[in-house]
Amino acid sequence: MAGLSSVLQGYPRNIGGYAFEFVTPPAALEILRRGRALHLGGNQLTHIPAFAKDSQHVTDDDRKHLVEIIQSHPTFKKILITHGTDTMIETAKFLRTQSSLQDRIIVLTGSMTPAVFRDSDADFNIGMAWSAVQSLKEPGAYLAIQGIVANVENVERNLETGQFLINP
Repeated sequence: MAGLSSVLQGYPRNIGGYAFEFVTPPAALEILRRGRALHLGGNQLTHIPAFAKDSQHVTDDDRKHLVEIIQSHPTFKKILITHGTDTMIETAKFLRTQSSLQDRIIVLTGSMTPAVFRDSDADFNIGMAWSAVQSLKEPGAYLAIQGIVANVENVERNLETGQFLINP
């Protein structure tokens, strides 16, 4: 499932600097294709666009829409969501509280720098999240970013540095 992420963004140059747009096909799919991981472990990847929006502007109505999309696919028990890093924790916590999703493994990931940039962290985070969604056994909402995979209840973010940290 895709939406809400710097992973998906492109920044074409224009006179005023850089513009903001979402790229097609989604960068996450291209990353997994390049890694030859679209069918890894016998799992088929189904891409379902949710919405394309800067995560700073994500509302609870957007999160409810995400829940509706997940609920409409009851056979999908392992879900990877690309999400902007600004509100990724809030969305993961929202999803965790939904009783209808208690049997799902949901992994959210994103990137600090869009995938179109050479020094992006998108490839690393997408690969780690794809591995996590296949390996995790316990239902819950998880984050896979910056070298950590953890239940959202055990993650915090340093707002000064942008670093995601596992709670002690």
